[in-house]
Amino acid sequence: MKPVLQTKFDAEGNCATACWASLLGVPIDYIPDLNVQQQFSAEAKFAARLGLAIYSVADVGSGSWDCPGDPQSDVVYMASGPGARGVSHRVLMRDGVMVHDPHVDQTGLEKVERLILVLGDVRDARRTLVAHGGVALEAP
Repeated sequence: MKPVLQTKFDAEGNCATACWASLLGVPIDYIPDLNVQQQFSAEAKFAARLGLAIYSVADVGSGSWDCPGDPQSDVVYMASGPGARGVSHRVLMRDGVMVHDPHVDQTGLEKVERLILVLGDVRDARRTLVAHGGVALEAP
């Protein structure tokens, strides 16, 4: 993971795009704008083009959000929910702890409402993006 900050803010923000860029370790302009009407569908299509899949867990409640298995897991995943600025926001987490907030104020989430796990080889996905400069993988 390479932290990338979002470049758009408020309701038209691009925190999801910045999270993808951070997760894949590429510049934000390599990732298509994912702040669209059918966001999960667009993200799933984008992931598939990279040989990845995404799995979303909604209504996670107030649990610990630990990944199953090794308690010292290196798995980084996305989490979304209301942000401190009153709009939906997304961050990166590991073992239930925020490891990156793409917003410059770094306030994170008020509550985790959804987890988004990226399944597959992120290193291969990064190589694909870099080889194409992100250009060949436009949003659906």
